[in-house]
Amino acid sequence: MIRRTLITLLLLASAALAQMGTSAGHDLDALWVRAQADYDLSSLDAVLLLESREVTVTEDHDLVTRIHRIVWVGTRAGQNAHADLRIPWNSATSTFEVETLRTWRDNRWWPDAERLSDTAIVETLPYAVRTAWDYQDLRETMLLHDGVEAPCIMETAYTITERGGAAPGADGLFVFTQREPSLEVEFSLRVPQDTQLDHALGNGCPEPMATRDVGATHRRWAMSGLPARSLPMVDVADEAPWVRWSTWGREPEGLARHLDALFQANAFIQPAMSDSLAARLRDVATPLAKARTVAALVDDMTRHAHVRAFDRRFELRDALRVWDTGYADDADRALLAYTLFREAGLVPRACLVGADSAPGRDPLPGFAAASLMLALGHPAVLYDPASGDLRSTGNVTFRTPPAESLSGMPDHGHHAALDLSLTPSEDGWRGTGALQASGLLNPWPDMAGAMDQGLDRIAYAVLSGADADDAEAEWFDAATAVMGFSFSLNAPEPDEADRITLIIGDLEGGIVTHLPHGTDTWRETRTSPIQLPTPMGQRLTVHLSLGEGTLVRAPAPRELTNDVGRFALAVEETNGVLTVTRELELTTDTITTEQWPQLRALLLEEADPANRTILLRED
Repeated sequence: MIRRTLITLLLLASAALAQMGTSAGHDLDALWVRAQADYDLSSLDAVLLLESREVTVTEDHDLVTRIHRIVWVGTRAGQNAHADLRIPWNSATSTFEVETLRTWRDNRWWPDAERLSDTAIVETLPYAVRTAWDYQDLRETMLLHDGVEAPCIMETAYTITERGGAAPGADGLFVFTQREPSLEVEFSLRVPQDTQLDHALGNGCPEPMATRDVGATHRRWAMSGLPARSLPMVDVADEAPWVRWSTWGREPEGLARHLDALFQANAFIQPAMSDSLAARLRDVATPLAKARTVAALVDDMTRHAHVRAFDRRFELRDALRVWDTGYADDADRALLAYTLFREAGLVPRACLVGADSAPGRDPLPGFAAASLMLALGHPAVLYDPASGDLRSTGNVTFRTPPAESLSGMPDHGHHAALDLSLTPSEDGWRGTGALQASGLLNPWPDMAGAMDQGLDRIAYAVLSGADADDAEAEWFDAATAVMGFSFSLNAPEPDEADRITLIIGDLEGGIVTHLPHGTDTWRETRTSPIQLPTPMGQRLTVHLSLGEGTLVRAPAPRELTNDVGRFALAVEETNGVLTVTRELELTTDTITTEQWPQLRALLLEEADPANRTILLRED
């Protein structure tokens, strides 16, 4: 018994002496000791001991990015998230080198401290390339950790070198908060001394530690003890510390000018393209209608290949090749549209649109999407190659060629008011409507050139079955819409109690349409903020002439005002006319986690069937 105990103690002592050692100057054992002291590991799937990104711009304008990650995983969920990594890169323009890929378990490294497993690095093609062979240089390399069994510690380090990736400029965004709690997070940036480097910090990001290497400027940011990203996932740059950098210099249009030059150099056209376009443009008169026709032709002639534009760095095929192959990613679809817009006599300009459409946001060029702007007199229109849509540019931040070549849109606020009057007739109900809208809630992008159809959708959304006609616009452009119309509505069938139900629906293109993805009212709480495009307000009014009928039920008036906005429901019956007015106003564009219950309360009131339902009985 004594001998067995002694052997056990010796084994434990031997195991305690096993050390992970150092890696790239980091003491792995010290990191692990800190993690055990700082976190309750029994309640977590994973903890990042180290998340490091080093970006280097070389004298030859190569862009070298080194990723170094050390993660402890304690559950199957953590293992699934970190054991098998899929790394996208472009083999035509880049090299990919794996430095470290190993697992610490049972006091040893698997497969070996200094060796890469022969079966752990697997090169594959992205699924989108399967039927888009011009993009076959794109790769997705799988990094598969050997010896993984929770709990364990996995270390990964690799470098992607993009040849010429920093010419004529480069930029990036690093967000410190990761998907897991993080012990140490660092970002390092090194550029040649003669390269202009601009950077900005946000949400508590510390100032960098700056050093000057031989012939280079080096900045390093580091943060410790960061929590995991909040859920549901939003744009983490809205709440997490971040650093953004750019070598494009002080000229904000640098990349857009570069992209515009690429479009011009590759905008080749052949007779088949011209003939197809001419056939579609026959009897198309207005510039906007021509633009819509071109957008539809691009949709019909190119299958969308879902390839990350960032991996191709705006590496364009020429328009003839795009047309002939019948498939394209976003940048190549933009090029084909650019070519056809010019052939149609329009004036396209390359631009870059950020993912965030909030006014005043300034997107990074390299992380923005390649798009086109069309100067159609007044105002300018944005073409989105990903969706094929044309829309107003009024609430989009972008980097673009010279502003004087484009028409801007004045800011008239972001409001909409729809007023409907409904009167019984022999064959149902007849009504008139009046719409006033501006800014983001203006339906001009969807209705220009197709006003009747647009008003049809608006009337139908409010009163199911409504059919609009005889539209007339008093004022209609991207800044302001003032228009009137008439409509008809078949009376709903009475229920068993001989009652007719009339439901006042949503305002098409209204506030709810512009709420960001993930604004789910079923969530009672959330740990991430909400960034709205802009403060907005809307009013929906229905005047219902009761005629010979009897009002059985009407919504009850109510009002709710809080820190983020206001909901109001007014109901009045005068001289046989029931008037129901429903208003919703959001007075701020940033909703904190503490304010979410207030926004949720307003949205629930807006959607409540009790605030929308009218019951009538015909006498």
